[in-house]
Amino acid sequence: MYDDDYSGPYLKKFAIPFWRGEINDWDSKKEQLWQIFDKFKKNLVEGDQLSDYDSNRQYHFLLEGILMDDLIRVKKDFGYGDKQLRINSAWFQQYEKKHTHYVHNHGFGGFSSVLYLKFDPEHHQPTVFVAPYVSNMDGNVLEYIPEGVTEGTLIVFPTSLAHYVPVNRSEESRVILSMNIN
Repeated sequence: MYDDDYSGPYLKKFAIPFWRGEINDWDSKKEQLWQIFDKFKKNLVEGDQLSDYDSNRQYHFLLEGILMDDLIRVKKDFGYGDKQLRINSAWFQQYEKKHTHYVHNHGFGGFSSVLYLKFDPEHHQPTVFVAPYVSNMDGNVLEYIPEGVTEGTLIVFPTSLAHYVPVNRSEESRVILSMNIN
């Protein structure tokens, strides 16, 4: 196999772009994000998880101020040049014991992200991403489960990519911030 996408007989085409990194100055930003969560948590509605997705949430402008330097890193690493990435929607999700989020996507166009606010790798599983095609070897569904996820990990992915959250089997809650970015 070749590491280079464009040399040799093996070509990697149609790759799914992911960005994964740790939030800069996490301790300070974590405090600010929890303040926003605490202010809006009354809007969390119980379903398969607690979420304020369906509420009139307008805090994405506050999030841009907190996370702008991280969005600039994402933009730079994706090679977007002068294009400014903006958070056009955001919502919190809290997973208590037995909560889950079935396979879904965030629509079409742009990127989505998950930022882990409360996550214990000893008790929680990260978001699982589902390839838009099956294995060429056996026809099985292909999944990507990020390794080494901790509080402060940000994962950015195409909005149309299917993903899900496995059932939380822990008594400890799991909290994420989801954002759509374009």
